[in-house]
Amino acid sequence: MHTRTLAIPLALIVALTLAVPTLAFQSQGVWQQVNTPSTPGNLMGHSLVVIDNDVYLFGGVAPSTEHAGDAPAQTLSNALYKYDHNIQKWIEQTPGLAPPARGNHAASVVDGKMVIHGGTDGATVLNDLWVYDPATKTWTEKTPSGPKPPALQYHKAVVSNGQMYLVGGTTSAGTPSDQLWAYDTTASSWTQKTSYPGPYGGTYGASVFTPGSDIMVGGATGDTYYVYNPGTNSWEAKTATNFPNRESPGTAQVGSTGYIFGGRDTATGEYGVESWKADLSGGTTIWEPLPPVMPNIQPDVVLIPEAHSPTSPIWMCAFPDAAQEVEPAVLLYGRSWTYAAGSHNPILGDAATWLFWPGGYAAGPLDGIVVWPEDAVVEVNHSHVFNAAGRDANGYYVPITPTWGATGGAIDNLGRYTAGDWPGTYYVAAEAPPAKSPIMLRDQVAVTVTGTETCPDLPPTSSWSHTFAVTGTYSYHDRANPDHTGSVVVNPALKRPSATYEVSITNTGFDPVQVVIAPNDTVNWTNDDTVTHAVVGGEYKQYYYVYLPLVLKN
Repeated sequence: MHTRTLAIPLALIVALTLAVPTLAFQSQGVWQQVNTPSTPGNLMGHSLVVIDNDVYLFGGVAPSTEHAGDAPAQTLSNALYKYDHNIQKWIEQTPGLAPPARGNHAASVVDGKMVIHGGTDGATVLNDLWVYDPATKTWTEKTPSGPKPPALQYHKAVVSNGQMYLVGGTTSAGTPSDQLWAYDTTASSWTQKTSYPGPYGGTYGASVFTPGSDIMVGGATGDTYYVYNPGTNSWEAKTATNFPNRESPGTAQVGSTGYIFGGRDTATGEYGVESWKADLSGGTTIWEPLPPVMPNIQPDVVLIPEAHSPTSPIWMCAFPDAAQEVEPAVLLYGRSWTYAAGSHNPILGDAATWLFWPGGYAAGPLDGIVVWPEDAVVEVNHSHVFNAAGRDANGYYVPITPTWGATGGAIDNLGRYTAGDWPGTYYVAAEAPPAKSPIMLRDQVAVTVTGTETCPDLPPTSSWSHTFAVTGTYSYHDRANPDHTGSVVVNPALKRPSATYEVSITNTGFDPVQVVIAPNDTVNWTNDDTVTHAVVGGEYKQYYYVYLPLVLKN
């Protein structure tokens, strides 16, 4: 385990403006990781909104298992967290009544309250409506009379003229929805508006913005986008330049500037790490790529924002050569992932919190590396994705292509660590060269490999063997008799061909009690007693432990 005051890795959001300080060169935005002491967990499909300069995160889907070759099991959350930028910490809120757990829901803020709609509970697509009041820290379920939207997930919520509009999504039948609904919080009623005319119904949340009072929808339809006018209840097709074709991107609006982060390319089916911005104030919308890509390991390990909000927090940020300035910020929180070879089942990395400062300018030279997660726990023969990112002297993100190394297992060039078959405490490290320096920058984190290496019950005259490949001292015990103890010391100084060593289990203990071997030597435990025994390695716990955990750290 290591400690840092500032770190680096994601998922959403957004907007308001203030004067950007006059800087030496053109503002283009910088990324910065917030290494929070507490997090909402490894979530996807959660919502993020901003209320009174605090970010609120609700719900989401958390895979409960993750390893190569298997689709992760999933659990859903109904927890609510608030991100306090003053202390850089996520704080769980504890309202008494809360909505049922869900993910892929829509959320927005109306009159200082968070409104959520729909999503899925894992079995059913929902169409319930809940309001959270941060002043009283209470949830209230709303049950408007009259017509209401269908059950939806993957839809977006956006606010215009004090009403929340639902755009796109998929129904309980899995079909795209082109319906547009407006919710009036004062009357607590829904009104169906003119249907969205774009293809796919905006299924997976094309980019959604509110330039002025209009609602702009696009991003999965090429350069054609659509603008809804609430006053006339009508849509107008328009053409943008270089509109990124993305499904489920992260979207942010800072003043009149719109931002799009990541998302799935509708042409290639791949997730990207590119970001774009455009002036939404009028005329032809021209999208331009941002120089700093989203924080990532490799192009197919992407941190994806999961929700949209039409407002952004205003926080303090110190840019190089400038005093602290009040700046708008975009907060993203989410997971990274990659795929097992030949499989479309994701291997998921840990979530992280990132800030994007639109008023910042280019990060400086590489000055350090940060690897996360810290103190990961991985089952034997299972996999976990580790992330690494560079930072400059001021803590801003610098893209790197790290060289990975690990003990206790293998790690590929994407940071995908696959544990070996021996439990223990090991490390994962990343290195990258700084500019114009021969000294490699490095960071490493601990990884604990857990699980069971089954040792059979040994009837009289039977044996159990293991070949030790890693240096260390391996304690062992007799499962049938807690007074029987011993150890294997693997000594790298011993230079000899591989050999086999015999340890007898008798009615009085092990003989010899300690064995000193070289790496790749084999030890046989043979039962020379007249009753059945079994071997347990590591600290003795209870008779029912039948495994050999090895606690090693190189």
